[in-house]
Amino acid sequence: MKTTQLRYFITTCVLFIAVQQGISQNIYDNKLGDCDTSRFGLESKVEQAKIEDSKIIDAIKNSLNEKAFQKLRGVLKLQVIVYTDGSSCLFSYENETNLKASELDIDYIKTAVDTDLVWNKVEENVTALIEINFKKRKTVLRRMGIHGDLGWHILKK
Repeated sequence: MKTTQLRYFITTCVLFIAVQQGISQNIYDNKLGDCDTSRFGLESKVEQAKIEDSKIIDAIKNSLNEKAFQKLRGVLKLQVIVYTDGSSCLFSYENETNLKASELDIDYIKTAVDTDLVWNKVEENVTALIEINFKKRKTVLRRMGIHGDLGWHILKK
């Protein structure tokens, strides 16, 4: 192979891999299906998709059985795509809790996020990064953003 052909081949491979990574768009390792991922942005400095924290916590709590919820400790990270009509879809998650994903029954959590949550309408589809910290006496929710200058950070309301 000539040098120019080799460069072309390597460049093509690198671009192919980069495009494949860009198409997947999931932030967390555990990807769930059935979301329209054709086009959406990331929240970067402030919350764009608005909903009361208590509504998210209640939807998650109601999707778990009482026994699992009482034992639950740690952080559950969710990537939720919020659509312009105010509907949402749980796209990916990371489980840093003391329960296995099967004990959490992530399918019920996905159903709750996809059907029970009604967000304020947004101008464009956007992904909300949510961290829910389950403690013994309370549950704390944080909205995270990704920004070039700030990296991962807590969003302003």
